[in-house]
Amino acid sequence: MLRQLLETSEAGRKAASSLSEAASVGVRFTDVPGDFRFHAVHGKPRFEPGKADEPDQKILVKVHSGLLKLTMRGWLRVVVIKAGQRERALDRIH
Repeated sequence: MLRQLLETSEAGRKAASSLSEAASVGVRFTDVPGDFRFHAVHGKPRFEPGKADEPDQKILVKVHSGLLKLTMRGWLRVVVIKAGQRERALDRIH
């Protein structure tokens, strides 16, 4: 469900459109085992299992609520948008 949201939502597309091909974000959840990465492939968002190669930033997500509830209420979109805004700000600095 999270993968579908990040890869198909407007927020995910906006975040990915601002990333270079080399940029990636490492994501870990406190209640889900494993590592994940968010990155762009040809300007399109990808959220995949596995560690990010040299991540530009790492996000630890601690979910106190159900993923479905967070998705339906729009909170995950907020996280994606904020991550994209942070990446654009970092790109302007470099």
